[in-house]
Amino acid sequence: MNATLDMILEKKVVAVIRDVPSQRILPTAQALMDGGVLCLEVTFDSGSAERSADALKSIAMMKQEFGPSIALGAGTVLTVEHVRASAEAGAAYILAGQFLIQSFFGKGFLCQIDAQNFACVSSVNHGYPRPFPLGF
Repeated sequence: MNATLDMILEKKVVAVIRDVPSQRILPTAQALMDGGVLCLEVTFDSGSAERSADALKSIAMMKQEFGPSIALGAGTVLTVEHVRASAEAGAAYILAGQFLIQSFFGKGFLCQIDAQNFACVSSVNHGYPRPFPLGF
């Protein structure tokens, strides 16, 4: 398995960080880590390109500050560009609803996940390491 997915399965809790500006992300992440939460997901904002860009900045800041001590991911991933940008920022996994994952077959999304060596986790309790299975 993937080390990130192993950590998620071991810890069993993923903190979903939504609408926390990058200016406050490091103290927020540190507080979660101090409380024993090491799996952190920063969500995109489907309604705001500006807040989505700030989420990517937060991911990059957290990756630089905390490195492999956390399982860092991106949530509300809706496009291939989100996958690419998440990887570039330092996310090790993405989270998307199962319906969205299924709808991306044949549209480059799963190929992009494979190319980035991501774990892809569905919000419907399915965690899939690379390679992604062909059925649900």
